[in-house]
Amino acid sequence: MGGDVITHAVQGLISAVTPVSISSLSKDIVLLIREDHDRVRSLYEQYKMPGTTAMQKRQLAWNIIREVSLHSTKEEEVVYPALRDVLGDLTPDHLLAEHQELKELLSLLDSSDVSDPNFDGRLQDIME
Repeated sequence: MGGDVITHAVQGLISAVTPVSISSLSKDIVLLIREDHDRVRSLYEQYKMPGTTAMQKRQLAWNIIREVSLHSTKEEEVVYPALRDVLGDLTPDHLLAEHQELKELLSLLDSSDVSDPNFDGRLQDIME
């Protein structure tokens, strides 16, 4: 997930411009972002495990779609505006464009079934 770039940006922002009290709150946000990433990676690892049934894959894929959607919304509604407040026009608009592409891929994946020959590839694209 492209959020690792955001995690690094937030960490740099924390150390560069925030007072200690705000810094600890911002570090909590970074921790939450990392936890989201870890949770999604764990679900994906379960999905890829040999012997995972089609029913289990459907449930895991649905959970991945839900978690990635929630995570993206958090970034768009909390992290990106905070970055824009501090960095102004320097905030990379390409992050929002990437999220739009991700939303489209999530929608396509959500309307597909795990038996679709393109499903695993689309899911892998989301995980990159």
